[in-house]
Amino acid sequence: MTPPTITEAFLRTVAASGSRTALRWQGDDGTWESLTFDELAERVASVAAGLRQLGLREGERVLLMMRTIPEFHVADLAVLFAGGTPVSIDETSSPERIAFLVGHTRAKIAIVEDRSGVARFDESAGKVYEALKLVVVRSADATADREDLVPLEWLLVRPPLDLAVASRAIWPEDLATISYVSGATGYPAGVMVTHRNVAAQVAALRGGFAEDLVGKRTLAYLPMSHVGARAASHYLLAFTGLEIASCPDQRQLASYLFDVRPQILFGHAQMWEALRADVLDAVAQDPTAATAFDDATREAAPIALARSWGETTPEQDAAWAELDESGLALVRKTAGLDQVEHAVTGTSPDDPSLIEWFHALGVPLAEAYGMAECTGAMTLSLRGIKPGTAGQPLPGIEVRIAKDGEVACRGDVVSPGYLRDPYLTAEAFDDDGWFYTGDLGEIDVDGHLRIVDRKRKDRYAADVGSLFT
Repeated sequence: MTPPTITEAFLRTVAASGSRTALRWQGDDGTWESLTFDELAERVASVAAGLRQLGLREGERVLLMMRTIPEFHVADLAVLFAGGTPVSIDETSSPERIAFLVGHTRAKIAIVEDRSGVARFDESAGKVYEALKLVVVRSADATADREDLVPLEWLLVRPPLDLAVASRAIWPEDLATISYVSGATGYPAGVMVTHRNVAAQVAALRGGFAEDLVGKRTLAYLPMSHVGARAASHYLLAFTGLEIASCPDQRQLASYLFDVRPQILFGHAQMWEALRADVLDAVAQDPTAATAFDDATREAAPIALARSWGETTPEQDAAWAELDESGLALVRKTAGLDQVEHAVTGTSPDDPSLIEWFHALGVPLAEAYGMAECTGAMTLSLRGIKPGTAGQPLPGIEVRIAKDGEVACRGDVVSPGYLRDPYLTAEAFDDDGWFYTGDLGEIDVDGHLRIVDRKRKDRYAADVGSLFT
């Protein structure tokens, strides 16, 4: 069965959930604004038409340099419908990195957020590609005295592209994005990600969640330059109808959690550690309450983990309910975590007790393991949690341990390789479809993966379990 492309999946989602909220964000005055899937599709159609008018041709790359703002989702989908390949760059990238990426992708168009992005491209990309066109999202202060810059508003008023017709020209093996990871030579390596890869990753995540995600809320704040962050929000939106609230500034995460109250929340270990610190700091304001809270989480932790396996006794269930009502539920609500149904950390915490602590609080935090070369997560168990492990392989994904202990992955999630780097591709991918991660691991009797070390630090400088960072 041929998997759907991102564009085909998005059109199906629009047809099924057109009036549902797709995107939410805080405006400059602090009020919340939103777009339905129908409205999102309208913007995508106009921007896609505008990109074609700017000269975008089939297969060409468009660089996206912006924070996690709603315009990212419009731009990324528009590039795909226009026949191009969107490539995200972290907004803090140095001029030297930008210059390399412009040259390596051979991009003809870049979409940047504001004046600071324009300045970075002025310093770097213009020297590499004189013909590069710059589209500016926040154009009011950037385009007033620059006729060479294109405001996003100009694209938004173009006569819309027929998205259904455009989608039929896109194939599963076409590139959906290129995700750059640190390279052994000092230059980034471009991981090619196809529509087939994305469809397989979404199918794997849906299988892991084992429930309908339509209308579920998530908070997108991770940089979209990481394919794991794309899979956890942007691609789930396109394929499933997930609702995304955008948080462009991670320093504001706590207040956004309180406002959004996400049902699904992805993050790296540092984020979860910071959330725990915030909760403990707040509770510590009342020493008596702090002592009671510590006692409650200590008592709740083993019960919570047993609950994740479905192995509690009636006595444990009663104890859990009492602990929750006595204060844990209130702490969750105060932190904006009271509606979280699934929580995932994409990097291994330094302290495995972090997993136990959140479970004790009533937040079902699970550890995932993955890389850009596998389009995000390879392993994740949302039930049957074992702190210190990254769970079992997701549906449709094979994970094995090679004779030398290296973790390998196979499935439709596996990238076709690195852009214009056949040597590195041959080193990391074999002819049987296995990708060798460079990490050393072991699989326990329950099938849970544990990462123990890094095998090849000279191949590329990926952090162990660096799914979202």
